Amino acid sequence: MPRDHFVLMHYFIIFFVLLSTSSLATAQQRQSSNISRGSSLTPTKTSSWLSSSGLYAFGFYQRGNGGYAVGVFLAGIPEKTVVWTARRDDSPVSANSTLLFTTAEGRLVLQIAQSGQEDTTY
Repeated sequence: MPRDHFVLMHYFIIFFVLLSTSSLATAQQRQSSNISRGSSLTPTKTSSWLSSSGLYAFGFYQRGNGGYAVGVFLAGIPEKTVVWTARRDDSPVSANSTLLFTTAEGRLVLQIAQSGQEDTTY
């Protein structure tokens, strides 16, 4: 009887190790998501990129009456808690603005719809 328990325990340990390895690989795949060049954000459609942990997001958030700002905020809660704002002293941008991840250096370009101007300081 003791030998049967030993064999059973051996198979259980192998199963547990394989299951753990599979779960770890799945978790690592989720965390390795990158933002590719050419991706964009707008205040009214895809407004933010989620961090790999899912705790933070980067993108547009509503600021003031009808305007938007770009920043980092806590994700997954109805009321956005802003952690950081880019150029916080500037006026909010309109809903027609676009934030592009572009160029060979991987810069963020803010295209402001009203003026047609581009701001590459992000």
